[in-house]
Amino acid sequence: MLGGKRQSGVATLPTVIILSAIILEVAVAAVTIAAAIASSANNQRLSSQALSDAKTGIDDAFMRIVRNKNCPNAVGCPASYSVTIDSSDVANVTISSNGQGVITVVSEGVSSNRRRKLQMAVGVDGSTGLANIESVQEIAD
Repeated sequence: MLGGKRQSGVATLPTVIILSAIILEVAVAAVTIAAAIASSANNQRLSSQALSDAKTGIDDAFMRIVRNKNCPNAVGCPASYSVTIDSSDVANVTISSNGQGVITVVSEGVSSNRRRKLQMAVGVDGSTGLANIESVQEIAD
């Protein structure tokens, strides 16, 4: 009888070890998936912030153009400058003119290591000085 009792407990240890290994694998997989989701959400937030930074640069450039129709060849309206939004965000702005009354603005928003670019075309009437936004679009790097 003693021999029978000893043999019935032999399967318990391997079963517990196998179940523990399965539970450990599921836990590791869950932590990995949670980390990937958190990273993805953070990347999305940074990308949205970079787009917002680029929009801030576009808005700043448009105000400079409205104040001085001779951009980018005028005082107070440089061809290239940066707008600091906060300690880690910046908009790098480039203003160019085709000489035919169309001013092109490219603004690159940078948030941490994410970058997004917007391009704006502004039509400026030479006689009235009226500035109209013709288009704003996101462009690829």
